[in-house]
Amino acid sequence: MKKLTSVQKRILCFIGLGVIFILMGNSNNSPEIFIQRIFKPISSNNSTFNYSGFIVIGGIYYCLYKLNEIKENRLVKTAFRRFIVTMLLMNFFHTIWDNCIQIYKGFYNDLNAIYIDREDTHINFNKDDKNTTVNGQIDIKNCGDETKEFYIKIKVPAVVREDINKDYINLAEIYILHPKEEKTLYISQALIEKGESKYTGYNTRGFEYILFNNEDEVIFEGTISDYKYDNRDLSYLRE
Repeated sequence: MKKLTSVQKRILCFIGLGVIFILMGNSNNSPEIFIQRIFKPISSNNSTFNYSGFIVIGGIYYCLYKLNEIKENRLVKTAFRRFIVTMLLMNFFHTIWDNCIQIYKGFYNDLNAIYIDREDTHINFNKDDKNTTVNGQIDIKNCGDETKEFYIKIKVPAVVREDINKDYINLAEIYILHPKEEKTLYISQALIEKGESKYTGYNTRGFEYILFNNEDEVIFEGTISDYKYDNRDLSYLRE
C-alpha cells in the first residue's frame, strides 16, 4: 500500500476541518449543534454533561498538529499556539455558519425561509400580585425572496401552564416580513388565569416558538436543557 504524499495528507487535514465545521453547525430551527445530536449529552437528575465540545477541540487541534508536521508553520508550531488557533477557528466557524444557514434558508419559499437570531431573542413569562404577562422580543429575518405573513405561538412553560391551562399561547398580531427584511418583534401580552393561582409570582423564560399561517408552520425548538428544566418538580414553588 502506497504511503500518502504530503499533498494528500494536507488535503485530508482540510477535509477534517471541513467536517468539523459542518458538525459545529445547526439548523437554526434547533439550537443543538449537529455533533451534539450524534454524541448526545450525558444527563443525570441534576446536571447535563456535554462532551462533544472536547471532540471538536481535539479534532481541530489534531488537524493543526498534522498540518504543522507536514510543513512547519509558525502559527501552529507550538502546542500553545495550536490551542489558541483552535479557539479562534471555533469562533470563526460559528460566525461563518450563521451566514451559511441564512443562504441555505433563502432557497425556501415557505416559512422555513425565516431565520431567528437566538442571541437577541428573549421571551419572559412574568407574574406578580395582579397580572400574568408575556414580554420580550424576537429577532427574525426573512431570508427568502417572497413576502411572508404569519402568526406566532409560544410554548407555555410548565409553571405558567398550571395557571392558564394552555400548552401554547397565540400572539394576537399578524406579522409581515418582506424579502430579505430583518425585524425585531416586540411582544407584550396579558394572559388570563384559569381559577385560583398556585403561585404568588414567577419570572420564567420561553424557549420554543412556532410560526404558522394557513399553509404551513415551522418550529424553533429550545435546547435539551430547556425541556429538561421545564419538566422539573415544581412543588417547591407552590404556596
